Amino acid sequence: MTHICIEEFLSWAAQLDIEMTSSSKLEYKPAGAHGSSLLVTTETRQPSDLILLANRLVLSNHPADDDDSIEPYTGCKLWLKESGVWNEVQEATATEAYEALLRGYGQQLKREPVLIFGREERSAAVVFILHMILFGWDAYLVPASGVFLCHISHDGYIQVIPRHPETQSAIANRFGPWTSEEGH
Repeated sequence: MTHICIEEFLSWAAQLDIEMTSSSKLEYKPAGAHGSSLLVTTETRQPSDLILLANRLVLSNHPADDDDSIEPYTGCKLWLKESGVWNEVQEATATEAYEALLRGYGQQLKREPVLIFGREERSAAVVFILHMILFGWDAYLVPASGVFLCHISHDGYIQVIPRHPETQSAIANRFGPWTSEEGH
């Protein structure tokens, strides 16, 4: 696991036809050239559901037509877009936990907001994604394949946006049990 700055992340993302909008959201270029997004609520979920959801996000790097087949994990990038939304006590706890996680993986807290997880770091990616979900920090997850974008929101939802309309059903199958509504 390593850190990179937002400029490096956006340069990498541009190679996957992903850009940051003026409102600091990620989207595919050209705008609208993707499948319908899926919204997954996280607010009222049991911890075991959130763990499974975080695993599904990481293992959905390459959705296959057959939902029972999972392609190999090839890495991902996780952009911590915003923290500090909650009260002082909650944020202090979240920050302490985040720093402890980083130390546990041999990293230090750095100004660079993007974590890169390699092929051998699937479990670490799940742990950090779960942290974002549990503490309500805004983040974007982008698999190395770029097959979907995932926005983890402090408002209690995760938006999964497939890169191509063709991958829509595979992603819908993966996240169907958690899907609250479909958007565009």
